[in-house]
Amino acid sequence: MRILKADSDVSSKLSSTEIDELFDLGYHFKHVDTIFNRVFGEA
Repeated sequence: MRILKADSDVSSKLSSTEIDELFDLGYHFKHVDTIFNRVFGEA
């Protein structure tokens, strides 16, 4: 992320906060438990 934030092309379009939000793993993995439960059933 540090490299993206230092890139003038990227930083001219996205703020540091926006870049951080795009790489927030919590957001991208928020439904993992639901998906696993659907595929493998309740534990």
